[in-house]
Amino acid sequence: MVFIILFYTNYVYDPSFHNRDIHSPVPLDIVIPIVEKDIESAEHVVNSVRAFVMHPLGKIYFVAPESQRIRDLAHRMGVIFVHEDTAIPSFKNGFHKRGWIKQQYIKLNADSFVENDHYLVVDADTVFVRPHVFVLKGKTYFNVLRGYTQDRKYFTQEAVGTKKFYNLDFTAHHMVFEKEKLKIMKKHIEEKHKKSWADALNEISTPDAWFSEYELYANFFFEMFSEEGRIVHGRNIAIERKRLPYMHLLGPVAASYAKTVSMHV
Repeated sequence: MVFIILFYTNYVYDPSFHNRDIHSPVPLDIVIPIVEKDIESAEHVVNSVRAFVMHPLGKIYFVAPESQRIRDLAHRMGVIFVHEDTAIPSFKNGFHKRGWIKQQYIKLNADSFVENDHYLVVDADTVFVRPHVFVLKGKTYFNVLRGYTQDRKYFTQEAVGTKKFYNLDFTAHHMVFEKEKLKIMKKHIEEKHKKSWADALNEISTPDAWFSEYELYANFFFEMFSEEGRIVHGRNIAIERKRLPYMHLLGPVAASYAKTVSMHV
């Protein structure tokens, strides 16, 4: 497979980075896939969403395997618990892949249970440290990181047929999905592969073709609706998970440059 990499260096003006008072009228539901190891960080994630996502917030969902601890956290924080087995799409021959792959299907299938036309997916270890607007005046803002993983581009090319990609990584640990555009993408995949979108992606996803829900949706969006999308710098930094108890101190310091802090290490 051959594709073309387009070198992209000019990020557009990020209205929410430069204006702390900005708000969007577009309501967002929030989807946070979570497992028990994320319980402590997820509490920070929910609090940061409520503080820094400058949209009318609809419902916030934890999507998780059965866990009383996660149910208790959801109840305490006013979050809806969704069992992951009810949130994953159906597969002709069943689904047996690892948890992080399962979460990616859940993110793409969240349009089956959220109520608003747009929903924000946030990884359970990524905390917002300054105000964010994701949809404003008909434009959707995509946060990106520098560099890219070629295997993810190959997967997206195989899935939807896109052959031109930016030298950017859309896996910035959060993304807004629009139901109608997601529906169009799924229909496109089904028509191309003559099977359900979930079965098609499941067959394409191999150790040599990494599945990335963020790359898939963002690249399709810019292929089909480029005038409605804007690319802004993700400004994400990673910290050690053991520093989580000090997030109340680290957050304000990180906010001088960063937009989000992730605890991946």
